[in-house]
Amino acid sequence: MSSSTSQQLTKEEKQVEKDLKKIYSESPNLYYIVKEEGHIIRIDLDYGGNMEPEVDIGKLPESFRHLKWLRMLKIHDNELWELPNWLCELTALQTLVLNDNPICSFPETIGNLASLRELSKYHQRVSKWSDHRLTQLPKSFCNLTSLEKLDLRSNKINMLPEAFGNLKFLRILNLDSNKLVSLPESFGELESLRELSLSGNELTSLPESFGNLRSLKKLDLRVNNLTSLPSSMRNLTHLEELESGGNNFDDDVKVLLKNLVPK
Repeated sequence: MSSSTSQQLTKEEKQVEKDLKKIYSESPNLYYIVKEEGHIIRIDLDYGGNMEPEVDIGKLPESFRHLKWLRMLKIHDNELWELPNWLCELTALQTLVLNDNPICSFPETIGNLASLRELSKYHQRVSKWSDHRLTQLPKSFCNLTSLEKLDLRSNKINMLPEAFGNLKFLRILNLDSNKLVSLPESFGELESLRELSLSGNELTSLPESFGNLRSLKKLDLRVNNLTSLPSSMRNLTHLEELESGGNNFDDDVKVLLKNLVPK
C-alpha cells in the first residue's frame, strides 16, 4: 500500500514497488510507502500476525539499495538476520526501526548514516530470538553524531565503545535489560541527554564524568549491582524523576539520592 504523488519515481524506485507488491501479494496492507516530490521517503514493513497472512522478511530486497531519498525505514517483528552493508549508503536516512528482528550486530559501516536521528532495535517479545540479540556496537557507531533518540533495550550489549560520548545530540537513551558492567568515561559528554534508562543491567559503578549530564531530567538505575555513586552526581540538579531500587546502596548514598530529587 502506498501514499503517492503525481511525480514519477525513478526506475529503481519503481522496482522497489514491484518487489514489495510481490512479497506482500497476499497481505498488501502489511507494507506502507510514502512518496514525496517524486521519490520514496518512507517504508514500513510489518509481519501481520493474526490480522493478515503472515509475511516475514528475512532479507532486504536488493532494490532497496537505490533508495537515495529514503528518510524513514521501519521493519517490525520480522526475520531480518542482518543489515546489508549497502544499507549504510542510504545517507538520507533519519529514522531506522528494527524492533524484534534477530539481528546480532550492526555493520561496521553504520557510522556512514550521518543523518540518522532515531535508531531503535529492541525486543518486546522476550522469548522470541532470545539467542539473537546485539552484544556490542561497532566503533563507527560513535560517528552517528546526529542521533537524538536511541533505544537498544532487551539486547545483550556488554560494553559501549570508548567514544560513545561523541553522540552529543542524544536526548533519549534506553539501554534497559542489557549486560552492561560499566560505562565509558566519555559517557559524561552526552551533554544533551534528557532521559536515560539503564535498569536491569549489571553495572557495578558509574564513571565520575556521570555528573556532567546536567541536562538529565529522568534517570532509571534500578536492578543493577551498584553499591556507590560518584560524588559528581550532586551536579544533576535538573533531575525530576529518579528510580534506583534493586541496588545495594549504603545509607550515605540513599541520602544523596533522596536529596537529588526532593519531594
